[in-house]
Amino acid sequence: MRKIYLFIMMIMTVMTSSAQTSVDVVISPTSGDLSAAINEAVGAGNVAKNITINLAAGGSYTLSSSIYAGADVVINGAENAVIDVTNCKAPAGGGSDEEKGAGGSFILMNSTPQVTDTNGYYRVNININNVTLKGLQSNLFYDNKIKYCVVNFTIDNVVMQLATASEIEGVIAFKKGGYKDFTIKNSTVYGNNYKKLKSFVISKGNLQEFGYDITKEMHNVTYLNNTFVNVLAETSGESWANDGFVGEPYVNYNIQKNIWYNCGIDLVIGLVGKDIAPTAKKLFAKNTYYAADENSGVIKDQAVEESVADTSNDILTTDPTFADIANGDFHLHAGSLQAKFQTGDPRRGVAYSAAQALPADIVLNL
Repeated sequence: MRKIYLFIMMIMTVMTSSAQTSVDVVISPTSGDLSAAINEAVGAGNVAKNITINLAAGGSYTLSSSIYAGADVVINGAENAVIDVTNCKAPAGGGSDEEKGAGGSFILMNSTPQVTDTNGYYRVNININNVTLKGLQSNLFYDNKIKYCVVNFTIDNVVMQLATASEIEGVIAFKKGGYKDFTIKNSTVYGNNYKKLKSFVISKGNLQEFGYDITKEMHNVTYLNNTFVNVLAETSGESWANDGFVGEPYVNYNIQKNIWYNCGIDLVIGLVGKDIAPTAKKLFAKNTYYAADENSGVIKDQAVEESVADTSNDILTTDPTFADIANGDFHLHAGSLQAKFQTGDPRRGVAYSAAQALPADIVLNL
């Protein structure tokens, strides 16, 4: 009898799960809790596939639980749109113990992907643009220990305040999957040097594992005009990007006009790896690297140290002298080289003033 009962229960479970409908979600709320709006659009008993969120200009939003998607996630922001994720929790059954206890990821991938696999990986796209994320307690993205391959991971015109209190290891964290192409541009990411945050990006796998033809495809890693402040603990920059394809020949790095301020030492080595392949492509230009000295703790220019990996001879060496770091105001000093060459998040730029020119610690080929 027990065997019959178990067999019947198994059949009922299969019938229940097969009754679930995979739903593409498109919402355009003017304000309020995005989680509630997504849940309403998905409907009881269904599961989200692709999720598109269109925000309103000046819209004020909250997120009470992770954006739980089985495929693509697109967030189309708008001017002055803000999402407060301070109280975001992992959805029931959807996240790790630390996420459930100390805040959920902003985007959490479904443990049951809603796309077919390619070479054992589930290909999706993530696009976040034109929005401010306030009080991020956990990951921006977490693959939920499922083999997701994000074909295009794009962050554009985003302000991200990290208030990490959980046991996360990376702001963008793949435990089983990884990305083909990653782009972050025109954005500001700032935090509190949380000591247990090991990397900005953690990813696994490479093109061959994802099922791509390496004679025709490359990993593309792009950082353009970004401002990073107090993201990692002071001495952990050497693991800025813990990528599974480091050292592979089919990688194209485009790293230009970024400001890294107090985000750790040996940052470029952490970004491209200690042994970049000779055939990998690497373009660096007008980046800034200020970090705490290992011995004194004083924040100073690290151009000499970082030039071991950033061999452009084009590193900017004045302190950007932000307007008010404590209150998240990262406008540049008018006399800085960063203002002269318009580097960092363009929204924090100011007109250059030669009359207020700051002294450069080191004169490189500018």
